[in-house]
Amino acid sequence: MAKEVDPKQAAAQALKKEVGGEVNPITGMSGTQLATSFWIAKHRPILRKILIGALVIIDVALVGYSVWGWGTYAFYGFWKERTMLRDMAAVHVPFKAYNAKHAPTDVAPGEVLLFDSGNKAGWKDMLATIENPNERWVAEVVYHFEDGENITPTESAVVLPAESTYLGVLGFAASTTVRNPSLVIERTLWSRVSMRLAPDPAVYIAARRDFTVGEVAVNRPGATKKDVQTTQILFDVTNNTIHSYWSAPFWVLLYSNNTLAGVELVTIEPFDMGETKRIDLRSLVSRTVTRAEVIPRLNVFDESVFKSSSL
Repeated sequence: MAKEVDPKQAAAQALKKEVGGEVNPITGMSGTQLATSFWIAKHRPILRKILIGALVIIDVALVGYSVWGWGTYAFYGFWKERTMLRDMAAVHVPFKAYNAKHAPTDVAPGEVLLFDSGNKAGWKDMLATIENPNERWVAEVVYHFEDGENITPTESAVVLPAESTYLGVLGFAASTTVRNPSLVIERTLWSRVSMRLAPDPAVYIAARRDFTVGEVAVNRPGATKKDVQTTQILFDVTNNTIHSYWSAPFWVLLYSNNTLAGVELVTIEPFDMGETKRIDLRSLVSRTVTRAEVIPRLNVFDESVFKSSSL
């Protein structure tokens, strides 16, 4: 049952609301604003004391916290800090052990092979297998071959992370007979592949060394021209990458059945993306060549090999 409202009381409330919201033309204030201002003026001394008291409490708390902090430091923290600094100075950081643990593993050279040069009679070609077991280190190997008094000129080659490739010297004019040359690695220069550049070096390398070699045709000496005594090796190389290169070197391994019979070095200059190049190689290799294997030597971590600045 609804409660009855006193008409007089309702009328008084309506009048109060109307008067409270009405703006006085002289003061420019409504009744509510005037009442509020009067209350503030009446209680100003009390409000001032409350504000000052609050500020005093805050100041006392801050000063007390500061005194407590400095007191704790003076009686405890200062001496603990001195002990910590003394311990830090006394502890030997094993930088040598750390560097040894994180240093790259040495490259692993393999068998050295000796061939009659495919460029000139009497010269020699020397080839050695090499492996870089590190997944994030690029090795620049400085090397030469020697056999008694025969010492080849110093060469350098880059072996990419986790790559097995070859080090070679082609067309060496020996002063005496070369029978059993050995590979001498003078030094190895290491550079680490950053995570920012290549989170996965294997994927990075594969995307920039995506070359397709077509069917290799081998013409024996005299097959095309009776007076030509060189072996002709023909094949196509296609650049399937999205990069163009100023120079792309390749090892060409020549096989007689399953036996490695010789080696040649081919350089394609330039080699644009999507381009196919026809390679016509002539060799004086003495054995019958039945097939060829092409191995890229391109250092994809060298920005200068790219025709554009981006990798």
